[in-house]
Amino acid sequence: MRVKCIISVLKMAPVPWSPTVAGIAKQGLEVHHPLIGSIRHEQKMMEVKIVQKKYGFTKFLIEKCSVSIRSLCIIVSFTDQTT
Repeated sequence: MRVKCIISVLKMAPVPWSPTVAGIAKQGLEVHHPLIGSIRHEQKMMEVKIVQKKYGFTKFLIEKCSVSIRSLCIIVSFTDQTT
């Protein structure tokens, strides 16, 4: 139940995460539970959501997109970090 609550918080938290939310994610990763992969997924999605926010796609639901669009968001994020 605790891990499910953590995942819900991570999904709804505004990006970039505050130190408190990042701490909650870190605590969730320290628990041995089958849903740890979902916490890692939300950490990766935070980076995608930051790119969405940067380019004005705040109402764009990445979870409903195809894999190719997600890949594009990740590539844009990586390109922005290296320039």
